[in-house]
Amino acid sequence: MKRNSMRLNALACLLALFAAGCGKAAEKAGEAIIEANMPNGGNVEIDAEGGSIRFQGADGSGAEVQFEAGESVALPANFPADVPVPEGVTWSVVQSSTAEGAGGIVVQGMTATPLAEVSAFVKSGATGQGWTETQSMSQAGELEIVSYSKDERQLSYTLGKADGETTVMIVSQ
Repeated sequence: MKRNSMRLNALACLLALFAAGCGKAAEKAGEAIIEANMPNGGNVEIDAEGGSIRFQGADGSGAEVQFEAGESVALPANFPADVPVPEGVTWSVVQSSTAEGAGGIVVQGMTATPLAEVSAFVKSGATGQGWTETQSMSQAGELEIVSYSKDERQLSYTLGKADGETTVMIVSQ
């Protein structure tokens, strides 16, 4: 992702969180602030309702960002079919973006499935879908980071322990 897209993503997340607690006026103000900071102008829509936050925006160059956070968020419709998704994960953050024809998706959630089981699923599932492991790091059964490549694409999983559950973050580019 380009630096401007990353800055836009961070700003969008902060303003969307602010807007969630402050109503429609704050949503409109947040939209105006984000649009003013987009490098080529653009259009932004923030929707904060029912305990979840949704942000969608695009700048004048065609870079698009979609962000949703809440207690239970669905994976996006364009989530890659060849990326293994552990069962039983309750997703709390979903972000997708495109810039200059390239795209990326980041999802984060929690599951009651033990870290070792999630890790084994990820490793067998990714290689079974044709991904090649490029990097792996483990820290005393508390944290695992595994990266893969396939064609021109990149995939990484960050798995950890938190409050008796397993955290799962998947980044697909």
